[in-house]
Formats: sequence, structure tokens, C-alpha cells
Amino acid sequence: MSLNVRYYFWILLVLCLISLLVPLFLRTTFSNGLYIGEETYRSLRLGQNIREGSFLSYDDLSYGGKYLFEERLWYFLISIAPGFMVIFLPILFGILSFIVFYLLVSEIKPELKEIASLILIISPTFIYFFNIATKYTAALFFILLGFYLFKKNKFYLSYFIFILSGLFSIVSLLIVCFIFLYYSLKKEDFSHFYILFFGFILLFLVQFYRVFTLGLPKFLFPFKEFTFSNFFSFLIFGFGNQYGIGVFMFFLALIGIYCIYNEKYKFLLVYLFILLLFLLSFYFNFILLFLLFLLSFFAAAGIYHFWNDPWKSDVFRFLTLVVIICGLLFVNLSFYKGVSEIQPKVNYFESISFLSQQEGDFVVLSDSSLGEYIKYAGKKTFIDNDYLYAPDFDIRLNDFNSLLISNDINNTLEILGRYKIEYILIDKNNKDYQDEKGILFILKNSRNIFVNLFENDEVSVWYNRGILHRNI
Repeated sequence: MSLNVRYYFWILLVLCLISLLVPLFLRTTFSNGLYIGEETYRSLRLGQNIREGSFLSYDDLSYGGKYLFEERLWYFLISIAPGFMVIFLPILFGILSFIVFYLLVSEIKPELKEIASLILIISPTFIYFFNIATKYTAALFFILLGFYLFKKNKFYLSYFIFILSGLFSIVSLLIVCFIFLYYSLKKEDFSHFYILFFGFILLFLVQFYRVFTLGLPKFLFPFKEFTFSNFFSFLIFGFGNQYGIGVFMFFLALIGIYCIYNEKYKFLLVYLFILLLFLLSFYFNFILLFLLFLLSFFAAAGIYHFWNDPWKSDVFRFLTLVVIICGLLFVNLSFYKGVSEIQPKVNYFESISFLSQQEGDFVVLSDSSLGEYIKYAGKKTFIDNDYLYAPDFDIRLNDFNSLLISNDINNTLEILGRYKIEYILIDKNNKDYQDEKGILFILKNSRNIFVNLFENDEVSVWYNRGILHRNI
């Protein structure tokens, strides 16, 4: 039996490695080798800055210049060999996270370890996040390892590992503290919580001591408009999101939760907890990665009960499981098919390369989702997704929205001049720019002021000749 268990593990490990390497092959073949996601280009840029001697205390490209309020250990790792590390460091943490997850499930419910691990490694969320260079992949690995060591009663080593995760993501460590607070309330023993919370406070003070001089940021949540359609599109893979949870996995997880917590309606509390995490993940996407490991476990429990609970017809049970497995595989294959469409696409990056070739230290107006690519080109952003301690963020956001809807050229020129915006990048696929109004209307009807310097099927770049200040 032990030989069979080991045999299954090695098969799953090979499948994990293949699933993580396929996107790299597809991007190299069909997307000119472009990296996946804005986080990767952020890590590459900041890693290169460290390699060149910068300590990352100030980002002079974000919002025209602002304090960089972030953990730095991840970028120090990237700086060892930026071009290599942004590709293979996330894959390494993906493999390590899979191994620890397999061992952890073996400790909790051994009968689920193979199917839970298989569901995990074929999930688009798993493949996507471990193919982008984001600090949360490292944080997740250390959190999983911490829980495994804790389960093995190696408490002091687990404390150290948990606290180490906070060097990559202090928010992730805070989530761990909340988990142990709940655990302490149940066990009526707060010793574990006190140690971890003390470590959290100490780590926060070491990494973010400037909060005492800067004060608390005005905005803690990203500027995303919440609607049920946006939330659903984000949550479910294939409905607007390229790395969401698959429908089959989602419903299997709900079934698994019900099967495990069906006493005294406990499953309702778990459902509410999962819903809360989903809501938070809409604003903080990395939570979806953490949630994936939990849902993989519950989805495995759902399949296990499907197979082992009595059915009136064994044939119908078999066919149901075949449909479920095919559904999971279909989502996996659909993700691979769309890998070449994940940003940045070739057409988008052509505009970024064009901007990088333009001389001058200028500000670029674009949608916030393109901010990291613009900064990678070495140019300043008017607005981007790194909103913490952004200067006059609320005013900038109002001015940005005004540019989208106002047909008053004087108002547009005043805003562009105030922020010294010299180039304007238009994403043609963004609905905000598709209507003949606002900035797009003015650009097309004021050719004496704005010059279209670059254009392809998806992006156009305009130059503002009416800029009041050329030297930024």
C-alpha cells in the first residue's frame, strides 16, 4: 500500500510540474515570450531596481512619485537574477505548495489527499497564480508549511515559519492570526495566538515603521466598482475572469462542506465564511489563491461522498462522476487555450515598447490596469493600481473620471496640464473608451493639439502638444 501511495504522489508531482510549465511554453510560442500579468512586470522592475542599488523606499514612477509601502523580501529574491527568477521562482513555490498541501491533507483526511491534490493542480487559479511573479505565492507556501508543522506538533518551528510568511505578505500573516484566534477561542488556550500576534506586531513595526510619520492611508480598498455581475465574472472562470474558480469545483466544494459540517447546520456558517472570503478576494485577488486550497479540499470531499455514499443506481453515479471529471478537465484545457490572451498581449506590449523608446521623463495617462506596464517602460503614471499613499488619490480619481466623460476641451487640457500628462494610452477594448465621448472624442476632434503617434488593433498612443510644462 505504501508503495502505491508513493507511486500516486510521484504521478501527481509530475502532473503539477507539467501543468505549471505549459503556460510558459505557450507564452514563448504564441506571445513572443511575454510574461503573464502586471504583477510579474512589477516584480521584474523592482527586482532590477534593487540589483542596481535601490532600496525601494520610494517609487518615482507611480502617480508621478510616491512612497513605496510594501514588503521587500520578495523583490530581494527576484533581484538575484530578475529575468530568470520572475519565471521560475513562482513555479518553484507552486511545486513546494503542492507537496506541503498533499502532506497536510494526509494528516487531516488521508483518503482525500490524491483527489484533492489533483483538483488543485488542474485548477486555472493554481496555474495562473504560480505563473506570475507575486509575493503571495511565497507567503502561501510558508503558511501551508506552518500549518503542517503545527499539525505535527512542532509548534515553535511553525511559529517561525508563520512569521517568515509576514516578510512576504503582512496581510497573510494577519489572516493566520485570525485563524488562530478562532482556534484559541474553541480550545480556550490563547498561547499560540499571543505568540503569533506578537510576531505580527513586531514584523509590522520593522517593515512599516513609516506609518507613524505618514499616517494611515486614506484608502485601503482598491477602486473597483462592486456589482453582482462584476463579482460573478471575477469569481467564476470563463465568465470574464481568466483565473477564477471553475463551476464544477465550486459546487463540489459546497457539497463537500455540507457533507463534513452537516451537524446542527454548521455548514451554513462555513458557507458564510467562504462567501466573506470571496467578497474580499474581489478587492484583494490574492485571497482567491488562498481560498483555492481550501476549496480543493472540500471539492475532494464532495467527490469522495459522491462515490462512497449509497446510490440507487451505480450506473447513474458513475455517469455523474464522469460528467464532473470532464467538467474539471474542460476548465483546465480552456485555461490553456486562453493563455495567449492573458495580458499583456503582443499588441498591448507593442505600445509599451513604443513608450519606452520615447525620450523624456513624462507622465502617461492610461487605465489603471496598464500602470505596471507603463512603469516597466520607465515612464510615470497618472493613476495605477498601487493606490496606497498615492498623492491626492481621491482628486486624481475624480479628474480621471472627468476625462472619461467630459467633452469640454478646456477642462481636459486643464487637467492634462495640471498633472503634466504628455502621452495618452487608449485601450480600445476598455468599455470606458469605446463611446465617442470624453477623452477619445476630444483626441479625435482636436488633431491640432493631439497627435496619434502609434496605433494597432487594440491600443493607440496619443501625444499632447498642448502640454504646459515639458520638463517634469
